[in-house]
Amino acid sequence: MIFMVALLAFTVMDVIGGYTYPLPFNIAALMLALVVFLLNRKGYFLTARFLLALIVNVITLYFTAVLDRDMGLFMFAICINVGTLAAFGFENVKTALAMVGVSTLGFLFAMFHNFQRLDPADLANPHFTERNLLFGFLIAGTASVMVVYYLLQSNHHFETSLIRKEAFIDERNRELVLVNNELDKFFYSASHDLRAPLTSMQGLLDLMDQSNDPAEHKEYTKLLRGRVENLEQFVRTITAYSANAKAEVQCQQVVLRSIIREALEHVRFYPNASSIDIQLDIPHTLEIVSDPTRLQIIFGNLLANAIKYHDFTKANPFIAIRQEAEPGAMRITIEDNGSGIPEDVLPRIFDMFYRGHRSSQGSGLGLYIVREALDKLKGKIDVESTYGQGTKFTVTLPSTIANN
Repeated sequence: MIFMVALLAFTVMDVIGGYTYPLPFNIAALMLALVVFLLNRKGYFLTARFLLALIVNVITLYFTAVLDRDMGLFMFAICINVGTLAAFGFENVKTALAMVGVSTLGFLFAMFHNFQRLDPADLANPHFTERNLLFGFLIAGTASVMVVYYLLQSNHHFETSLIRKEAFIDERNRELVLVNNELDKFFYSASHDLRAPLTSMQGLLDLMDQSNDPAEHKEYTKLLRGRVENLEQFVRTITAYSANAKAEVQCQQVVLRSIIREALEHVRFYPNASSIDIQLDIPHTLEIVSDPTRLQIIFGNLLANAIKYHDFTKANPFIAIRQEAEPGAMRITIEDNGSGIPEDVLPRIFDMFYRGHRSSQGSGLGLYIVREALDKLKGKIDVESTYGQGTKFTVTLPSTIANN
């Protein structure tokens, strides 16, 4: 673009000065410059650079050779060589330096050759030489400044991009450190939780081998079944953790009551679950737009905890499930009159593998997965609890709510 503007400026000056000799050369160079522009737009960058360097050098060297040296066309050697380095870039610096060398030799030859030059007396305007020198100086200077400005701007964009990438890499490195720490903790705790029931099962099998009493075998079988159920529950928890971490959010219109009823079906055979009064106060037709799989993970874990850690010594044990609509959101509360959570434990109940309850038999992943699932859904969870009296979890989900 700089070359085309310079050619047009020289062409206008020649026409105004009545000097028509360079016009065919200028027009031919402009047409070739247009070809360079189109090649560049089509992605033929290296070809465009070579052709541009060739055109600029040929036309400038020609006029340097045929016109009087007092016109100062040799000044364009500076901006041409700087422009060649800028156009080819550092990745092709050897090629660019070779072209700069050839161009410099060409200008030296064009300036000091002994061939006949055009007679200045033939020029239409006697002051043409002085004007051409001044005009050439201005254009060469402007072109050089524009090339350097382009280099400065490119360098600025590169440095800005580099700073952004470094900040991004630092942030990702911090995230990776956190992930690695969580993975270390995960593998350590998971291996421990997998090994414990297996060790217990091996011990029970050894006892069965040593006993011939059918009653004892029956008791050991019952204990074995309990260990198998614990192991199965842990595997399901790990599967839920993996599914929540990897799967994309798949939102669809779901009936909230159906999701919670399905979660209740999975926990209805828990010990003493039948003695709990389940108060499900959610309309049959209430629909929300959310991810049904993650909703199952969230409510399944919360309801499982509400049953497992209930206080069955109390009269009238209950779990109350209610909803309240807000603008663009839905709040669901799960409240029980169970054993409650100690105040000093509350801040850590959503931590990975944290077991804060003295009677805890779980993996310590349930509430962690609940929080992670809600993060994926851009929701949140709050908890209120009084030790010995009960607990209330409040789940807030952003959603589109529709009542049929």
